[in-house]
Amino acid sequence: MIFALLLAGLVNVHALVLNLRAHARYRDAIFAAVRGRVNATRESMAPLFAIGGAGREAALSRASTEENWESVEAFAPDGTFLSAHPHPPAVNHWLSPTELSALRAGSVPVGVESAALGHRLLAYAMLTGVEGPTVLRFRAASPELAEDRRERQQMFLGHGATLLVLFLVGGAVMAPRPA
Repeated sequence: MIFALLLAGLVNVHALVLNLRAHARYRDAIFAAVRGRVNATRESMAPLFAIGGAGREAALSRASTEENWESVEAFAPDGTFLSAHPHPPAVNHWLSPTELSALRAGSVPVGVESAALGHRLLAYAMLTGVEGPTVLRFRAASPELAEDRRERQQMFLGHGATLLVLFLVGGAVMAPRPA
């Protein structure tokens, strides 16, 4: 009986690990798609950024409307807000020094906005124009990741409840019996 309970617990933990790996692959695929979108948007914005001034504003406007981003913001590399289109969202996220270095090297950091503000993806890119380098922050809704998160929370509850029942049954089986 104890062996069966132990085996059931191991199968449950294994299923949990497989689910976590699947979630990580799904999330990586979504992040890769967002990186592709950001790179395409960055390429279309580059000629307008090269003009400077009003060109930057036109690039932000075009990116948010034509490329279907919820918002596109421009920052100086030190994090100073420059402008946004259509309006600056209430996002308090900024890049770590490591992410900023990777950004300068041409990578596109992607992450998820905190759940308290909703499930949104944040992606960063850097463009250089006549006014110097500008950090762009792209924000997009991610209903897929929000649904995945809800499903993952339900999965954790199910696995946790199963393990709790297994421990309780194991404790009852191993408890000393009165003579």
